[in-house]
Amino acid sequence: MILLTLSVAAVLLALISLRDRHALSKSNLALRLGASVLLVLGGLFSLENLYLLGKLLGRLAMPTGLVWLLLWALIFKAFWENQRKAVFVFSGILVAYTLAGNVWLGGVLTGTLEAEWMDVVAQKHEPFEAVLVLGGGATGDAEYAQVNDAGDRVVLGARLYHRGLTPVLVTSGSSIPGLGSYVDVSEATTAIWTELAVPESAIVRMPEPKNTREEIAGIKELMKEKGWTRVGLVTSAWHMRRAMKLAKDQDVKLHPLPADFRTRTGWDGILSIVPDAHGFINVQRACWEYLGAATGR
Repeated sequence: MILLTLSVAAVLLALISLRDRHALSKSNLALRLGASVLLVLGGLFSLENLYLLGKLLGRLAMPTGLVWLLLWALIFKAFWENQRKAVFVFSGILVAYTLAGNVWLGGVLTGTLEAEWMDVVAQKHEPFEAVLVLGGGATGDAEYAQVNDAGDRVVLGARLYHRGLTPVLVTSGSSIPGLGSYVDVSEATTAIWTELAVPESAIVRMPEPKNTREEIAGIKELMKEKGWTRVGLVTSAWHMRRAMKLAKDQDVKLHPLPADFRTRTGWDGILSIVPDAHGFINVQRACWEYLGAATGR
């Protein structure tokens, strides 16, 4: 509350100073603007936990933070030179940039995708005949396989097997030609599972699919071939809604087993205002899922 009060006072002082800049000497104007900065810093130092100051300065020193500061500088420069059109343009860009990289907004958007699955606990299901783990959780090859930021999918698959909830794990997917080096995700996932004591005899690979729609089509054919009627679907919670819709569209009955939850709705004060790489990632991820759902991909 102290920080918020001092920050508001600092903004008001800065705006009043800029409004009256023609009536003030440069030294007085500089003193007022300097006082605005000191008010904010004073609020930060008044906090019991000074780690916040280090976090804030660190975030501002990153490329995303530097661009944000540059936009503020351009706004003040345009305001100083009475370029109203430029002020509105740069302000619009600043707002859009701040929202696109906002960690809190990214958490809220991700939460709208994950809300339906928050109470689903994969390990409490009845046993399945097989579990399909969608690609996207591993990279590399058989020798240098590793999980990525969606690697909880791969881990959950192994956990379900070792809990006796499925005798078969199905791994699918490979990279799209032309997008970097070719990666057989099913091969990388298989390598990780075998190192986690899942026997190769319990693993079925489907390397052909390049997107979620093709993965659903692949498991549909496999279910017909094997005679499976109870199959679980493991994917990231934020991706589950689209995956289940694609399964419904193709008349495939799968049971959702969400992993890799990303919902984060906490407000971190001033840190939540400064754009951050994680904010950009989560906002873009949510927008991508909504776009995919709208286009049926």
